Amino acid sequence: MVEPMTKPKPPKLTSTKITIVLNGKGGVGKTTTAINL
Repeated sequence: MVEPMTKPKPPKLTSTKITIVLNGKGGVGKTTTAINL
């Protein structure tokens, strides 16, 4: 029960948060793309 939650959850949330932060600094257009992906 802990295996599936620890593997797909942390990497997905972390990648999404980092991408939004980096895109936010680059421009609004890039932020929208990150959210859609």
